[in-house]
Amino acid sequence: MDARNALLPILHEADWSGADFAACKPLIEGASDVPFVALVLDGETERRTLTQAKLDEDGQRWDVMLARARAGLAHRALPMRPRADGTVVLVDEYASSVLAVPDELERLRRALDAESLLLAAPTRGLLVARSAPTSGFDARFAAFAASAFAEAIEARISPLVFSLGPDGLRAERRTEAEPVRFEVVGYDEDAERLVVEVHGAVDTGAVRALEALARRGLDPSGRPVAELEVRARAGAMPMLRAALPSDWVDFVTLGDTP
Repeated sequence: MDARNALLPILHEADWSGADFAACKPLIEGASDVPFVALVLDGETERRTLTQAKLDEDGQRWDVMLARARAGLAHRALPMRPRADGTVVLVDEYASSVLAVPDELERLRRALDAESLLLAAPTRGLLVARSAPTSGFDARFAAFAASAFAEAIEARISPLVFSLGPDGLRAERRTEAEPVRFEVVGYDEDAERLVVEVHGAVDTGAVRALEALARRGLDPSGRPVAELEVRARAGAMPMLRAALPSDWVDFVTLGDTP
């Protein structure tokens, strides 16, 4: 490798089209809907993504190259100082890449003096970490991750919250036992108002589906949608409110519906 180029890990969104040709793997093996970890050569004037074909041509192994990239990120020595609110906020073009570097995650854990962490990387240049609560789901932190991801214009990484514990890094979800399903329960043709009930655990897939509906302005059957009423359980509301445009989406908590 050219000594002027730094080999570094870089994260990409779960639906990154470059995954077809780049040397990359999912951030968490076996997990769905998580970012990809790729390798880049970061030079003075450009950043080049390494392809799998290039690794094969040079006889390089993924695990060896990833280890070198992790060492390269550690060498950047990103500052990890806790703030007054008990979080560590990293702002750097490779901030989200810390999720792919176990030694840097351990340094974060020590900085917060916590056994377990919650982490959010909604964009490539932002990573927020805090100590994990002893029990329950942190809806506010999840809402922040979903909102920051939804509002980002470019370099989006993930709306998920990640947890770091004794078993390593994992994608944190409200529950995996109950599948998400949408039910259209009403449509006002004059007002072009669609009423949707959300049942099950609201995860990033559910949020993306509703986001897409809001952007498209059409319901699944092709009817125009100018107003959307989303009905869901109280626990799902923070994540939904954070991700969807409140100017034309009304939120109704199930149990309060007529």
